Amino acid sequence: MKTVEELRKRDQAIIDAICERIAKYIPSFVKQFTALLEAGSDNYVWNDRYHKFLVLAAQHFIKHAPDSLVTELLRLLIERLERAVETNDWPVRRMALAVVAACAVVMPTTVQQAARGKLERLLVRGTVDAESFTSRRFALTALSYLRTVTADVVPALLAGCQDIEIVQQDAIAAARRHLGCRNVCWAA
Repeated sequence: MKTVEELRKRDQAIIDAICERIAKYIPSFVKQFTALLEAGSDNYVWNDRYHKFLVLAAQHFIKHAPDSLVTELLRLLIERLERAVETNDWPVRRMALAVVAACAVVMPTTVQQAARGKLERLLVRGTVDAESFTSRRFALTALSYLRTVTADVVPALLAGCQDIEIVQQDAIAAARRHLGCRNVCWAA
């Protein structure tokens, strides 16, 4: 059985291979990022061997982008999420929520600043996505890294606690992150 470190190295090798391959065929950094989002925006059942690695590769692109591009890539991602929410395009919404959640874990402040006040509303809507329980999970995860609990976040967390078991687990983990964070802001 492989150790956690061996699995992490294996995963990183896959992410690196994806990034190298896409860079070989698509010259623009922004277009490479968009291609990753497009590749994961399908209506197939979520697959950790496929979708997860596209999400992690997209997160890798943002984390390792030149400083001048980080905000641009995050805004592109948030705008994509916003359009998907408005047009009820669940495959695009699911992938965008997954990448937002992955980025929120490693750079919550940067994601929030890039969203310019739109993020909480989009994530709260994602927590009640009737078409995709994985979207609900990603939205709950991302919400928990915003470090602000508003009157809109509480019902979203409660709804997650009444969902299917796997979403319940993520809602409880999200609530724990909120409660465990010393700098959490409880806003009216």
